[in-house]
Amino acid sequence: MDVVSVENDEGVVDVRAAKNRIRERGARICETEQERALQRLRERTDLSDDDEAVVRNLAERLTEQLLGVPQSQLDSVADGETDTETARIALELFGED
Repeated sequence: MDVVSVENDEGVVDVRAAKNRIRERGARICETEQERALQRLRERTDLSDDDEAVVRNLAERLTEQLLGVPQSQLDSVADGETDTETARIALELFGED
């Protein structure tokens, strides 16, 4: 990916920064939901370390899958394969709190 930034009607979109924001937000949401799920399970039963690892692994894999599409779309924008509107939408949906 040679181009790191693309320009649209609202200014320049830094694709690397956008992907970082998406990853960071995803990590925060993943951690919050992991803890929420584990707390609910602990209220109902005793969880082993293996059980907790399964829940954490599942949450991380789901997060990676969900965020993979907007991140690949941002790569397409940077490579000139997709218009910058795609970057704006990806950031609107996934990049900001």
